[in-house]
Amino acid sequence: MLEKLYDVPTRVIERQRRPTGHPQAHFLNLRTMEVLYATMPAFHDRLLAYAAPSALGWAKLERLRALTSIPRDTVQEAVAAGDSLRTSLKALSPTQFLHFPQNRFETLLDTFLAENEVQIERGIELEELVLPSDGSAMQQAQVTLRRLDTNTLEEGSYDYVIGADGAHSLVRQLCGIDMVGSSNLQSIANVHFTSKALSKAARENPAMLYFVCKEIICRVLPKNVKVSDNDINILSAGQWRMGARVAKQYDAGKQRVFLVGDAAHQFPPAGGFGMNTGLQDAHNLVWKLALAIQKNSEYPSADRVDSRALLQSYGRERLQIAKINTQVSLRNVARIMKIPQALHVSHDHAQMLAKFINSAPMQLLPLRAQREIAQQIMRVGKMPLGLLDEAENVDGPGSMLGSRMRGRVQDIVTHRKSIGMLFYHFDIGYSYDARSWAARAKKLMEDTALDRSAEFRTENGVGDDTIYSPTFRVGERFPHFWCTCNGAKVSTHDMTRLAMQESSSDEGTKNVQFVLVVGGLYAAQVTHLCSTPTAPEVAKHVSLVFLRSCADGNSAQVDTAIAKAQTSLVFNSVLSWQVDQEESNEIRASFVDSHVAALVRPDGHIGALWKAGGSDVITGTMLMQSMQQAVELS
Repeated sequence: MLEKLYDVPTRVIERQRRPTGHPQAHFLNLRTMEVLYATMPAFHDRLLAYAAPSALGWAKLERLRALTSIPRDTVQEAVAAGDSLRTSLKALSPTQFLHFPQNRFETLLDTFLAENEVQIERGIELEELVLPSDGSAMQQAQVTLRRLDTNTLEEGSYDYVIGADGAHSLVRQLCGIDMVGSSNLQSIANVHFTSKALSKAARENPAMLYFVCKEIICRVLPKNVKVSDNDINILSAGQWRMGARVAKQYDAGKQRVFLVGDAAHQFPPAGGFGMNTGLQDAHNLVWKLALAIQKNSEYPSADRVDSRALLQSYGRERLQIAKINTQVSLRNVARIMKIPQALHVSHDHAQMLAKFINSAPMQLLPLRAQREIAQQIMRVGKMPLGLLDEAENVDGPGSMLGSRMRGRVQDIVTHRKSIGMLFYHFDIGYSYDARSWAARAKKLMEDTALDRSAEFRTENGVGDDTIYSPTFRVGERFPHFWCTCNGAKVSTHDMTRLAMQESSSDEGTKNVQFVLVVGGLYAAQVTHLCSTPTAPEVAKHVSLVFLRSCADGNSAQVDTAIAKAQTSLVFNSVLSWQVDQEESNEIRASFVDSHVAALVRPDGHIGALWKAGGSDVITGTMLMQSMQQAVELS
């Protein structure tokens, strides 16, 4: 991203000789897809083309009573599938969320990068990392790499190092950065296998997740498992510990080394926050790195921008997001336990059993005795589940209790009181205004809000705050609505990328771009701005986008303002967009009616707002100050 977007020379080192083949995360949330849409549109489109078939019911969960028999009764289905999914979201986003396993994502990305001449140097691992320190003349990080094929060492100095090396990050360890939180909430095993019979059953009734409830599958110590050898093919297996941890800090060595992804945080796999938070870490970091590099090369050393202060904002902004996402993930884990609780099956008792089985007295017994004791305890613990089967027999003594248990479970699932995958507030509604977002997030983690986390609205003044609605607030992402530019349909999320393509830089440098978005009704503000002196940074790093609509009225005044802006060379580039009245939503009207202008950061988040009727007149000095404040919102 650094090299292709901003022409920053980058070296990518990877210890693994090939992309992982073991599925891990599988959910690309809406904000992640928006990031890919805005920064790597070709890869975004390829993901959609290679994604699961449109017949797949989104957020559709199935309970299986047998491994190769999938019923057609739907437990939960939140939204439409395939093309209809993207259509249902078109007023909210230019794209859609996606079910795409991480191993396939990495393979597809690896191929895409190779096609675009981005080299990943595989089979090389980090051996040593020496950081620049305060009081030291050394300004670069000293890195020692080991080539696994030849076992040879290579030493080098780098301006910046990004550690994206996973939960057991060596970069983090060598930087001496501690993790805060729990590292062993549960021990989990994953098995990646293929089955012809299961594939056939899944094609007949596709879903995103299947929960296997067959007793023989759920046993802790299964025996006499009957599986055809020629049907099951185990591809890989892995064991890992579920944790909820966040690094104490995201940078080290005078802001020369940074952590992203699992190296900086680990969440329980409940809600799909892990991989998505990591990708969004990178999105926040790369433009700040590029801006620090570009600014320090543009001006004499005496006037250099304090790149350390600029880069410190990465950790401040993303650290809070990770902490809140950790809390949401843990809340989701607790909500998943509602179903076992409704079935009178205690997770705490299961944990006690696991500790008992692994205790020293049990280990002294013969293996056969250990197994018999464990199975007897399991039979007692699972006795309430037998009432579910009796519920099907109206004459059975447990039918009434079993029916009540089934009713509780059905209510939990139907009303989204348990596991969830869609959290619009935390997905696209999070803010880098730390104080306001922390207060709102706390309320949004209450059960009443999480029950409605998969709902959204785009109408103004409708519903309550528990349902997500796009808003124009400093720190939040600039809302999406559709426009036309030179006859092409575009989203407001295309602004930064298209502004860079229209860049007026004589050197051909891909300057990091802020975008000043102005409604057509307030063209006079821009005319005034173009008549006053502005700093060179504005001409290099700020583009202007006019949002015109049929309600603007005096189109001649708008035309004059656009011409003035284009000839004044105050901005890096000037674009005139026509709001699509039919395809757009009421959010567009909210901006045009209530705001003079918005300064949008390179990552699409609002850095500053000037409201209609305010006393402020936008000046070059004010724009420069707003740029500086926009960089550091937390």
